[in-house]
Amino acid sequence: MNLRAALPEGTGEKEIRRQTDAVLQNFSAYWVDLAYSRRLTDEFIQRNADVKGLEYLEQALSRKKGVILVSAHLGNWELGAMLMSRLGYPVHALALKHKDEGVNRIFSQRRRRHHLKIIYVGNILRGAFGVLRKNEILALNGDRLYSGEGIRVSFMGRDVDFPAGFSRISLHTGAATLPAFFTYEAGGRYRMEIEKPLGATDEKAMTQEFAERAQARIRQYPAQWLLFEPFWETPAWPV
Repeated sequence: MNLRAALPEGTGEKEIRRQTDAVLQNFSAYWVDLAYSRRLTDEFIQRNADVKGLEYLEQALSRKKGVILVSAHLGNWELGAMLMSRLGYPVHALALKHKDEGVNRIFSQRRRRHHLKIIYVGNILRGAFGVLRKNEILALNGDRLYSGEGIRVSFMGRDVDFPAGFSRISLHTGAATLPAFFTYEAGGRYRMEIEKPLGATDEKAMTQEFAERAQARIRQYPAQWLLFEPFWETPAWPV
């Protein structure tokens, strides 16, 4: 259902099946890239990645209030955060701790290799405010509410709850919030696109603005939207 919503209305079953196969291929690429993330050297980035919009990030950091990079479950968001760290930016990403401690260790080792710092869900507010006070970067995905309070937005022609945290923190601290998306491109290349800051001045409008930016990117790369849980209802279980 998530893929159908991201595709143009009236897309035929044959094209949906083709796009479904592409989703599975991209999901496999996501895990392979994380497994071999040691390849993410400065030389690899220079040869294989196109990074756009750094001027927006530099302008936002010059305000000395920290920056929030808000993304979606699109492409390889984990590798994108590592890339930004490799470029020398102090990135702290919000993440869920894996239930399997072995898997958690693997992720931690790969993140440390690229100087990516993690704030685990459960300690968000203190960690987030500390990052922004130091004029550093808080990175998170804003396209899925797993638990807690959300803000209802229009997304893919339907109403859905998005997380309230990034807009609330942004407005409270004055930190600029910039959408950023890391996607797979033709020829085995990668693209990091940092967009201009969200301009809305209240929580609902800012969250809606991000939903519209994310929707445009997801519709550009529908087979890279790697969100497999039921999306249109907020889960009842705690995470």
